[in-house]
Amino acid sequence: MTPSVMHLSRVALCAAALASATACKRTQPETQPAQPAAQPAQPTQPAPPAQPAQATADVPAARDAAAAPTVATLRLVNASNVPLTFTTNPDLNEMVHAWRVNVADDRSDRAAMYVNDPALLTRVKLFPVDLPRCEGPLGAGFGGLGTTGQFTLAPGETRELGAWDGLQREETVDPQRGACLREMPAPAGRYRLVFDQPKQTRHNCERVLLRHPPDADAGAGPRVLEFRCVPRPDGSVDDEE
Repeated sequence: MTPSVMHLSRVALCAAALASATACKRTQPETQPAQPAAQPAQPTQPAPPAQPAQATADVPAARDAAAAPTVATLRLVNASNVPLTFTTNPDLNEMVHAWRVNVADDRSDRAAMYVNDPALLTRVKLFPVDLPRCEGPLGAGFGGLGTTGQFTLAPGETRELGAWDGLQREETVDPQRGACLREMPAPAGRYRLVFDQPKQTRHNCERVLLRHPPDADAGAGPRVLEFRCVPRPDGSVDDEE
């Protein structure tokens, strides 16, 4: 074999060896970098307890209704055979006038219903008033009575006027905070309720006598007090006017 041929053979062998090494390198899997160890799970922190909503303590209408159980429900009845129109007022005290009747227990309910001696009658407010309570934080003050409206009852139709919770209300004027409201349990006794209306919608409505607390035979649950109304003869005048 000539030197040139031997030289070419060595070159071919080297080329073949180099190609084999490259092929082996390509078939080897690439080494992946080591992954960091998994971190232990963090314990779940409990959610903070929900804070109860702050109740508005200075406005009676904003209190929880559960704190004011119903003692009596007031109902208006059209006891006539013609439609009757009535005027509403956001302040139920302006629609239902109440007096505590200061007579002896031996006086009949009928006598208490129609007594007219001012010395035996004390005007009271039994229903909520839109004023800040005197024992609460300063409120926005007196907002007025709002807007009146009207509704009509067909013959025999009824309408709920509101409910009484057994409390008596007194409005007072404090030099520091202005007008405010005091609420207290109504004293025991008999109360005369009169459904009052402006002259243009005034009808003959029966008075209601409320005994508080009720007699033992009155039964359990709220009482229903009905003002039964019929048309009023033109020109008649009630003794409450």
